[in-house]
Amino acid sequence: MGYRRGGMRCFGSAAAAAAFGRKRDPARDRRKDRARAPGRQRARRRRLAAAGSQRRRRRPIHRAAARHRLGQHTFAIGSAVRTGVRDGTRQQRSGRRNLRALALAAAPRKDRGMSRALRAVIVDDEPLARARLSRLLGDEREVEVLAEFADGESAVREMPALSPDVVFLDVRMPQMNGFAMLERLPAEPRPLVVFVTAYSEHAVQAFDARAVDYLVKPVAPDRLRDSVERIRRQLAGQASRDDARGRYPERLAVPDGARVRIVAVADIEYVLAQGNYVELKVGGRGLLLRETMAGIRERLDPAQFIRIHRSRIVRLSMVEQVEPYSAGQYVVRMRSGARLTSGRSYRAELRRALGLTPNAEA
Repeated sequence: MGYRRGGMRCFGSAAAAAAFGRKRDPARDRRKDRARAPGRQRARRRRLAAAGSQRRRRRPIHRAAARHRLGQHTFAIGSAVRTGVRDGTRQQRSGRRNLRALALAAAPRKDRGMSRALRAVIVDDEPLARARLSRLLGDEREVEVLAEFADGESAVREMPALSPDVVFLDVRMPQMNGFAMLERLPAEPRPLVVFVTAYSEHAVQAFDARAVDYLVKPVAPDRLRDSVERIRRQLAGQASRDDARGRYPERLAVPDGARVRIVAVADIEYVLAQGNYVELKVGGRGLLLRETMAGIRERLDPAQFIRIHRSRIVRLSMVEQVEPYSAGQYVVRMRSGARLTSGRSYRAELRRALGLTPNAEA
């Protein structure tokens, strides 16, 4: 039946077909459509999958990956840096940092603020031994071989002008052996010595000559590396001692009546607190200096002097004997015969400085 819409009469499909003189289409069988639906859906999914595989999807590039790829290329050190208009200052700073990093990577290792290379000299009469040792030293980090000498005479003549840090010295050489060569070298500045020889019986004499190390030929690379590290540690310790000598005074000016006495710090045996003064014991005599214990302690090298009590400082090299006194206390006997009692709060520092152990105390 029809219905009204907008004042007009509308007919259904059957009425419309009858009005135009046609037959009505047969009704669709929904069951058959439902049976064919799964197959159509599978076909549609296959078409979409085939179309998707043909389209190439562009993957986003993360900033970290972009920076990594950028760093893989080689840039000229002096190339210009392009700056933007909106944030030009920040880009300029970033460009300068990149240029500095590239310049640092291109610079030699010894110019990067590291300690300077270890300067070495080789003295050996055997050409093959010199060549092998020079090659092994060249493989070590920050080692520079300044010169090679085939005999002791030429080494004595030319080596002082080179100022090496260490000399690798053979023992048995014609005309002048290694020990005789050392005796002819100037005392200051004198390089460190490492003996390199095929004979092990000279080791005692080598260490009597204050050698840093004793290497037996053929020298193993690992053994040479250990020797180089030992040389570095000794040079570092020597530099620290030189700094300490420059930091702490070697003499003190002490008023003595109407005069001023210059007292060598090396002659001070111990220091006692006396009110607003300190008393310096020097050669059995006491000299008063207007100074506090904290102030005088700052002026004395802690490697040579130790505070054993709030009112006593002693020189370690002049301590002759230590006796347990009571719980946490000791009686320190000095070389002059003076006996000083330590304080309980200074027990650990005293034991550490003098190397005291429980077995030693027993």
